[in-house]
Amino acid sequence: MNRQLQLFALFLCFVAAAMPGVDLRADTCDSLVCGDANGDGAYNINDITFITNFLYAGGPAPALCGDIDGYDLFTIRDIVVGATMQPANCVTQPKIVAQPTDQMTILYQRLFSQNQSSATFPLEFLNSSTESIRAFDLPLTVRVDGQIPLSLSVDLSASTWPDQGIAVKIDTVAGTFLISDIDGSVPPGNYFLCNLTIEMPFSAKTRYTTVGYAELAPHMTGFFAPPNSACHYPMFLDLNLNAWRPDLRRDCLCGDANNTGSFSVSDAVFIISYIFGSPPDPGLCLVDANASGGVNISDAVYLINYIFLGGPEPHCQ
Repeated sequence: MNRQLQLFALFLCFVAAAMPGVDLRADTCDSLVCGDANGDGAYNINDITFITNFLYAGGPAPALCGDIDGYDLFTIRDIVVGATMQPANCVTQPKIVAQPTDQMTILYQRLFSQNQSSATFPLEFLNSSTESIRAFDLPLTVRVDGQIPLSLSVDLSASTWPDQGIAVKIDTVAGTFLISDIDGSVPPGNYFLCNLTIEMPFSAKTRYTTVGYAELAPHMTGFFAPPNSACHYPMFLDLNLNAWRPDLRRDCLCGDANNTGSFSVSDAVFIISYIFGSPPDPGLCLVDANASGGVNISDAVYLINYIFLGGPEPHCQ
């Protein structure tokens, strides 16, 4: 990804040299030229180069009126809007925040089975919206029973993401990793992103993996949050540059009847209550602890046997 950014910056410099006098708009903003990041009195391709240098190479900060997309921050959006020759928008908008949506989901596996020191978890992206995805930054934190893993590795070889331009950064000390893609037009659908392998000290008991969103540390910055950017959060960008934050959802943990993320005697109690019609229907996957394809008192017995007597783990059909 760094190579791509270098090439992009070189391209902008070339265009700036070739078209030094091209003004996209010259509206004023507090007596200054809207979009004039470098303070030379005009809004042109030189300003895009100036912002790129600031975000990715530690160059000087742009003038406040150089906030091209009008969202009160200097981010990759300013480069995208300017480089596509769109007019600057100096009407200050609220700071851009990735909006949560239940129409996009990151799905991960929950169970770190007993007698394991290593486990591989698939990570999937489900887009049931009508929006195609242009690019994304996905910084995630991984914990196993609340503990930072000994190591993390990401395998992209089986990814079905159409663009295949995915880049990965891993911070083992913090137990975080970042997946990014900078260019594409991926239609709605279900996609396999990667396999995540987690190393932990050996344990004879079942443990539970939790995947959450992480704030980006400076050395973990992605495409939308380069080192000098003010927006360090996960987001998926659609073709209209709207930022979306997908749901993070674990797959079904069979036997976790009350959907707390782990097994306990309360799950057996929940199943018994469910059989006699008290709680709402949690879905067959959660209450069918013994994978029989139905729900009855044997599922509660199966859980009790596992929790107190070391019987087999609940499992899906």
